[in-house]
Amino acid sequence: MHLQLAKRLKTSKIIVVDLREDRLKVALNLGADIAVNPSTEDPVGVVLSHTGGRGADRVVVATGNPEAIMLGMKIARKGGITVLFGGCEAGTTIKVDPNLIHYKEKTITGSFGFTPKNFREAAELLKSKSIDFSGLIKPGFKLSDLPKAAGMMKRGEIFKAVISP
Repeated sequence: MHLQLAKRLKTSKIIVVDLREDRLKVALNLGADIAVNPSTEDPVGVVLSHTGGRGADRVVVATGNPEAIMLGMKIARKGGITVLFGGCEAGTTIKVDPNLIHYKEKTITGSFGFTPKNFREAAELLKSKSIDFSGLIKPGFKLSDLPKAAGMMKRGEIFKAVISP
């Protein structure tokens, strides 16, 4: 979803980092310029090589994994912004090098709530089909299909399932 919103904003280069190859493949199909699996490539090196050594202007961390949050801070450029979108388990802590914030002027912020205007804009994007959820969400599961849907998500066959009573 963030990838498609970034494309709508005419972002010059979109780099997606994920451990799951199936998610990286979907990201490329949805318009990512580069997909990086940190188990096989160095994300910091890849981002720096594709940004002239600067780093990313904006980073969205859509997981609550503390290592991913720290990676987001590292790949942001001087003055860059890292947005935490994925929630963390209560009590989760991260270690932040204060020099990243002080000398490199990086910002880390969260994104959780929304305004009525945001809600209307999101509803319009869905209604107009400006954002393609077909590769991300699979509708049509009944409550009795919950184990099947959960298995498909676990195997990476689908990302999210819509369950109806």
